[in-house]
Amino acid sequence: MKRRYWFVDPEKLKEKYLMALPFLSLEDIEVHYITTEDKKRLTELETLMSNKDIELKDAKERLKRIEKCMEERIDNVKKPG
Repeated sequence: MKRRYWFVDPEKLKEKYLMALPFLSLEDIEVHYITTEDKKRLTELETLMSNKDIELKDAKERLKRIEKCMEERIDNVKKPG
C-alpha cells in the first residue's frame, strides 16, 4: 500500500516541522543599512535624473516647434506665388 501525503496525521506532520524548524531559521546573515551618505547620494541621483527628464522634455518641445516652423517654411516655398 502506498502512503499519500494528504492522509498524513497532522499532529505527526507538525511534529516533523517543529523538529526541522531550528535548521530553517536565519542566522549569521549580513544586513546592509543605508547610511546617511548613501541616502544623500541617492537623493542627489534622483534630483539629477529628474533634471535630466525636464531637460529632455524641454528639448522635445523645442524640436517640435522647430519641425513645425520648418514645415511652414517648406509649405510657403511650395506655394506658387
